[in-house]
This record gives sequence, C-alpha cells and structure tokens, in this order.
Amino acid sequence: MKDKRAKHNKPHKTDRKGYYGKRKEWQEEDEKLAAEGKENPWEQYPGRSRPYLQARSGKNTSGSGEITFSSSLVAEVADKVKRIAAQASNGSFTGLWRMMF
Repeated sequence: MKDKRAKHNKPHKTDRKGYYGKRKEWQEEDEKLAAEGKENPWEQYPGRSRPYLQARSGKNTSGSGEITFSSSLVAEVADKVKRIAAQASNGSFTGLWRMMF
C-alpha cells in the first residue's frame, strides 16, 4: 500500500466538494472575471486539462491573474499542456492516432 501512496504525488485540493462542487465555484470565478473585463488565465488550458489543473492550483489572492500550483510536478504538467496546445493551434502537433492512419 505504501508503494501505491508514493505514486500519488499530484493531489487535488477540492476538499469534500469534489470536482462537482468546485466546478460551480470555478464557473462563478470565470463569470466574475468576464464581468470585470479581465483576461481569464485558465483559458490557456483546453479541455479536460483545465479542471485537473484547477483542482491542483493554489488560491490566487493577489488578483494578479498568476496561477500557482501545489507542486512542481503539477507545474510541469501545466507547461506540457500549454506547449501541446500551442502546437495544436499552429498545426505542428501530430498525435499518435494520426500516425496510425
């Protein structure tokens, strides 16, 4: 069991609410940013990566729009997601499934 616990190195911070409860909070934060006319820093993370990373981020109390993550491993995942999203937007990313056909 200790081996399994050691592999859990990117814990989430959703508390007892889980993803379902936090999605409501995240949506309210998005609406608040839109109403204030501020850029949403989470827009750079597409699809399912966004809630995954939001669950592992620190609370942004400064209002600067900067995202902090709970660990350096999560920050590495976030950087990789941004890199792949940039490649996908300019057409240079080819996933494994494309190579099969």
